Amino acid sequence: MRLKDEFRMMITRLTATYSIPPIANIFLPPFYKGGQPQEAEFVALSLAGGATGISYVLLPDEKEEAYTALQPLYAINRITTLS
Repeated sequence: MRLKDEFRMMITRLTATYSIPPIANIFLPPFYKGGQPQEAEFVALSLAGGATGISYVLLPDEKEEAYTALQPLYAINRITTLS
């Protein structure tokens, strides 16, 4: 089973038991060639219910174009409609 499918199954089980608020905002730090400086190593995701989570960013330079093309509002709409 692919990791994506496992996450979908996990989300399905969680949403059957808990009410998960939609994603309200995503913060993506700027991309820095040669590695992120310490103050720009994390993305943040906040939910409409007030919870916020962070995740570490570790990307090689060849992913700069894909990373800078990310559109947080598109990601919010896409993630909230997965379940």
